[in-house]
Amino acid sequence: MPMVTLAVLGDGRGELVRSMGRRYSLSDIALHEVDRGYKLTLVDPVGYPDSLKALATALGLADAVLVCVSPTGLNAQSGEQILAASLLGLQGALVYTGLESTSPHVLEQVRERTQKVLAGTSLHNAPWAYVSTTTHEGMGELWELVDALCSAIEERYALLVDEPTRVIVDQAFNVRGVGCVALGVVRAGRVSVRDRLTVYPLGQEVEVRSIQVHDEDVKSAPAGSRVGLALKGIQPNKLERGMVVSSTEELTERPHLECEFVPFTDGVSQGDVVHVFAGLQSAPLRIELIEGEGEAREHVGAGERCTLSGRLTARGPLVYRRGDVALLANLDARGPRMVARARIMG
Repeated sequence: MPMVTLAVLGDGRGELVRSMGRRYSLSDIALHEVDRGYKLTLVDPVGYPDSLKALATALGLADAVLVCVSPTGLNAQSGEQILAASLLGLQGALVYTGLESTSPHVLEQVRERTQKVLAGTSLHNAPWAYVSTTTHEGMGELWELVDALCSAIEERYALLVDEPTRVIVDQAFNVRGVGCVALGVVRAGRVSVRDRLTVYPLGQEVEVRSIQVHDEDVKSAPAGSRVGLALKGIQPNKLERGMVVSSTEELTERPHLECEFVPFTDGVSQGDVVHVFAGLQSAPLRIELIEGEGEAREHVGAGERCTLSGRLTARGPLVYRRGDVALLANLDARGPRMVARARIMG
């Protein structure tokens, strides 16, 4: 089974991830590892809600999500996290975390309210687990659910092994005697020792000197693997989160996006600046053209579909493959900041 990454969302997620795995990295996201006979990484967006980028990063790394539900139910922040996960099409499971202090009647009420929020999302049919993060009651059932979820992810990754190699970089640093090491996730294809690849958007050619997966040396790593790549031909200070080590990618500073806006947003207008979250990339975009039903428009609103074209105002070119799914966010929105699902078409 390949390595699997789950983003842990919702109220009380910190207590849950600490009870499930050992933390090995902390920035605006916390990474916890678990050995279940397969390698599992749990991602907690600890920088959220102050940083929407932390949430987008966690979801950009994730294969699926675990959403924590407290005895008081979902709050507005949990709703925003569920919305973002759903826009990316991520599935997963719901984890009720207050089993030790909840009556069956209250539990059923919380579940009913939660299911109403989940209607129409990618999690509306998600299974439930019921645990106590204090007494650890129910953890065995949760692990059974996680194992089944990861088995389904394995089948999905098996379909991606033959695609061109694509590694999304999370971080990079120098290791004495090794040189530049880039940490990231193999999103497609397979990366092997002595592969010659390109770092996008830099256009810098590199050679893979060695590969580690959870501190073990390997000769190659398939789609789904979280890897450490020792790279020849680049310095770690040149690598940033969101860059892509790949055999082929496209670049654009004026992306063309096919968008579907969420049902509860004020929408956007021509001239507005929104944020694009694509993979682990984040960039502000000034909207120059909105088209809907074959006509130019000045505004697009809640629940509508359109195509947007614009210009990145910072960061540099966006790395993409045609059809990649991204999130559009309005950081000044009064409600949920994630406003649309966008497919990058050019």
